[in-house]
Amino acid sequence: MSKVLFLTFFTFFLFYSSSFGQGYEEDFEQVYNKFKNQKLETISGPEDQKELTEFIQLMNYLNSFTDNEEALNGGVNFGLSGDETELRNLLQINAGVNIDYGNYPYQLDFSTSIQTIINNGVFQENVSNIDISFDYSHVNAGNGLWLENYILLKRFSDNYLGINQRYEAGLGFIFNYRSKRLTPTGTKIQNELDRKPSFQKNGEDIIVCYEELCSRSNNLQKLTKEECETIALTRKVYKNANRKKYNRLRLALLLGVFYEIDQSIAQNNIMIGGVDSLFTASFPTQTFLRWEIRPTFEFQPNDMLKIKINPYIKLPLGSTNQSEVRFSNLLDKRNDFFFDLRSSITAKVSKKISFGMSYRYLYDNAPNRLFLTEGFTVPQLLLAQQSHHIYQMNFGFNF
Repeated sequence: MSKVLFLTFFTFFLFYSSSFGQGYEEDFEQVYNKFKNQKLETISGPEDQKELTEFIQLMNYLNSFTDNEEALNGGVNFGLSGDETELRNLLQINAGVNIDYGNYPYQLDFSTSIQTIINNGVFQENVSNIDISFDYSHVNAGNGLWLENYILLKRFSDNYLGINQRYEAGLGFIFNYRSKRLTPTGTKIQNELDRKPSFQKNGEDIIVCYEELCSRSNNLQKLTKEECETIALTRKVYKNANRKKYNRLRLALLLGVFYEIDQSIAQNNIMIGGVDSLFTASFPTQTFLRWEIRPTFEFQPNDMLKIKINPYIKLPLGSTNQSEVRFSNLLDKRNDFFFDLRSSITAKVSKKISFGMSYRYLYDNAPNRLFLTEGFTVPQLLLAQQSHHIYQMNFGFNF
């Protein structure tokens, strides 16, 4: 019953996020198109001419931003390493693709990566990931940057840990702190936006402001109150999108729940007669409800360097976090948690080309396990691999 409720809530959350992630672009486009080719009233003086010119510049500037938000962005990365002897030829290939749509207030991300070993001409897939996520920032909550909600779909496999396939569908909230200090590119965009005027409706007139200096306008554009609010909202979205992308420091905390479907094996060595022998056991597909917590640290001191550290801690959703395996009077009891540390350093050599290093550490404190009895005088615990370290160096190209 709890799984049905989760799936119902997941579907509702998906439509809720999507509906609130739409709106401002369409409203702004209507305002922009209305004034794009409109013949305005006769200009009575240089001040009116200046106001009209700067209004058109503002609208073109914001329209360029909304067009960029609707463009697809992405990148590819790959790396390889090899070892060769007279008996063995090993080649390891790392490859990945990431594509995103939008930035603020909503962002759709798709990424996939694979690590493959070619052993004497035979392909062996070792680690693969497919992630699809949708994030929505609540524009009217505080400064519009501190609160996000997300939904995700994920597929993961890791032959080292015996995870043949693991699917996750989840949702939750992200609480953010983003510094006001921006990279040089972000500062340049912010200064350019600050030089553009803002408009507020006051009766039949318009109040035009340049930062903190305001004056009354004759409203040659015949802007309505709703149109002024749409322009102000688009301006706020642009400012927040710039800060989201180019802030120098981000600290965040993710809290969420997810539904997990897992198909895996347990494989390990057990000593028999002084000799290690490899044993393997398969387990039926299992489903779980879990919750996760993820602190986040991101630091980009300039436009060319970025450091990210994301440690995930995943725990069972319920009254206990104990995992037990029994056989007769034998008991193996462990705290059930999964730890997934992801860290990376990316250095750009140009706007499109980058080099990066990443480290990922996976640890399962309560992996699949069972007591083996056949062929043993005393039952032996077969425990799946618990940890995996992944080091990668990659070349990236962004588009």
